Amino acid sequence: MKKFLILISIVIILLIGNIIIYNFNIDTEKTFIKPEVFYSSQGKTDFNVVWCETFTLAWDELKNYIGNDIEFNDGTPELVQKLNQRNFSKNIISHNDYYTKVSKLNDKTIKDLKNDIYKELKNKFKVNQSNFLDNIDISSQNGIFIYTMIKKQFHFLEDFDNLNQNIFIDINGKENRVNFFGINEKSEEKLNQNVEILYFKNYYSFILKLKTKENEEVILYKTEDIEKYSLDELYDNVINLSNSYEGKKELEKDDVLLVPYINLNFIVNYDELCNKEIRGTNGIYISNAIQNVDFSLTQSGGKVDSEAIIMTDTLSALPTKTEYYEFNSPFVIFIKENNKDKPYFMAKILDTTFLEKD
Repeated sequence: MKKFLILISIVIILLIGNIIIYNFNIDTEKTFIKPEVFYSSQGKTDFNVVWCETFTLAWDELKNYIGNDIEFNDGTPELVQKLNQRNFSKNIISHNDYYTKVSKLNDKTIKDLKNDIYKELKNKFKVNQSNFLDNIDISSQNGIFIYTMIKKQFHFLEDFDNLNQNIFIDINGKENRVNFFGINEKSEEKLNQNVEILYFKNYYSFILKLKTKENEEVILYKTEDIEKYSLDELYDNVINLSNSYEGKKELEKDDVLLVPYINLNFIVNYDELCNKEIRGTNGIYISNAIQNVDFSLTQSGGKVDSEAIIMTDTLSALPTKTEYYEFNSPFVIFIKENNKDKPYFMAKILDTTFLEKD
């Protein structure tokens, strides 16, 4: 039987928020880079590199408040059209794992509003504080405040082995040394139960599913077409290829699995959605649209923490823009609940920026 040499490298920005941490023992002693800030109007975060459903959830609350799909008087960007079409579905994620809050800013003081949110987050997720929420400047008293959170944490059936550093070749062919976990010739055979082969064509095209105790599915897809397709199209490819695959499903004794330690921590400012009057609303516009994502993957499991905030206002001072930082990566990751049709987290990765190197 042909041996599989599986090299899966994943690096992630983020996207998409902070999931609050339960009392699990996932390894958090690794050192990773600090959060970066990205802007959707630059075309780098718009559904093409990273996506988490936190922002869809907030957008749906905004549509409910306005009463229909969002359109702008001076033209509707493609991102808005996609958000209008996407819709958050309960078939994507369990109600136990997400939270929403919609409040009129003139109903309560900002302090009382945040206190209410923290009280509800503590009851649902045992969360006492959010730096993301604390650092949001709420200066308007005329619009609405929408806050959403997705909180997920999962553990593999068995902890993978720490395989130390190995070579990762990025999208430009540059070799980098990063830390990996997985399975090699010294690993116990019981670790193979963590892995299901969904599709295998060759070294450059295969799909694996990593199984977890919480029935979350970590799907890793290696393909030479990563830049050719969007995240949604790549996930469709995963479904089509895995449904037609008739090869072996399990790792064998001498098979090798290499997965890099990943830590993504970033903020996305959807600035192209802001400061444009929403059609049919007599001057309402989005004053702030922002999302954070905290994602990590280790030999024990992973977490997805994501928050999103949308605020509206009427004819007040416009927020200023800050500096933009570009980010790329060469692999795709999808996180979904078992037996659900769609993932709640997706990421396309093109370099080693967020891979652990020390």
